[in-house]
Amino acid sequence: MSDKKMRLELHDFLNRDGICRHLEKMAEKGWLLEKMGGLMWTYRRISPQKLKFALYYSPTADAENAEAMEKQNAFYEMCRHDGWEFACADWGMQVFYNQRPDPVPLETEPALEVDRIHTTAMCWLVPYWLFAISSFVLGIYRQLKRYSNLLAMAAVQGVEIPGLDSAWVVNRVILGLMYLGSIAAYFRWYYRAKKAAREGVFLNPSGTFWPIVVLCLLGVAFNLLHP
Repeated sequence: MSDKKMRLELHDFLNRDGICRHLEKMAEKGWLLEKMGGLMWTYRRISPQKLKFALYYSPTADAENAEAMEKQNAFYEMCRHDGWEFACADWGMQVFYNQRPDPVPLETEPALEVDRIHTTAMCWLVPYWLFAISSFVLGIYRQLKRYSNLLAMAAVQGVEIPGLDSAWVVNRVILGLMYLGSIAAYFRWYYRAKKAAREGVFLNPSGTFWPIVVLCLLGVAFNLLHP
């Protein structure tokens, strides 16, 4: 019987409450999150138990930055004082768990939490979006330029060429909608969350990004069916 398990996890990066509920259910089944690597999460076997989980959005400190490491270690020590143990981190999302049935909340200031989430998003999500969109636009430009060259050659040589691949067009439309939808969904949540935080409420973006996940799955399916 293996003491490790890897699972494909399709969770919104910002769905704090949904991810915590999922990890609590996994702990009750005897699995504790050990590592997050994109969509593949690794769990280790534990005795089934009720654990509380919390997410803290902040990039982990660079080991070469002594001052940042000192602050991070002091934060971890403060968390341990309240029973919070560090599990793992990925993309600026740090996961903590607690064996106490009613632990002191890791987050108490909605405004500060929203600001940290936004800082983390600007460090991780936004650069990824910019890279993805740039690659997407460049790919379309190259394909259209290649097709226009073929049209010019066909006009000179008097031959016919096939039209644009419909599968390619649909695939690019799905990718474009996914990227634009991700950006729109995040900033829509951010501005609403800032407003809610001024009233002392944290706006959890549960379900906000599911259409993006669906589009992503459609894109993957289309790539498999039309390589």
